[in-house]
Amino acid sequence: MNIQLLSGNLTTDPDIYRNGETVKASFDIAVNEGYYKDNKWVDQASYHTIVAWGYLAEKAEKNLQKGTSVNIIGKTTHRAWIDQSGNKRNKTEVVASTIEVNSRRKVSEEKTQDPYISQEIESLPNDPDDLPF
Repeated sequence: MNIQLLSGNLTTDPDIYRNGETVKASFDIAVNEGYYKDNKWVDQASYHTIVAWGYLAEKAEKNLQKGTSVNIIGKTTHRAWIDQSGNKRNKTEVVASTIEVNSRRKVSEEKTQDPYISQEIESLPNDPDDLPF
């Protein structure tokens, strides 16, 4: 099976390409990993190019931006071509079948109605005798 499951943050805003009714979105994500070396934790990031087509590309255009935390399910594809200088070029991409925005993303300064982001909590009374417990 050719299945990729990636969880990371967008490093770029999605690039949108339109050709008639065909829509393609392309963006990069960084996936953070880590390991111990000499009893110290070492962070390491790997970078992946994600491609989405059609309806999924349109949703990416509307909902994704640099820094958004996402889960991606897709398949790995490889492309090869000869560039204008005659050099052979290769690219590995993940063609997304599912893009899910993580609910643990950063809260922007603007107020939001997102149900996954906690709303303001009522403050407790200052008088200790008024506490409900």
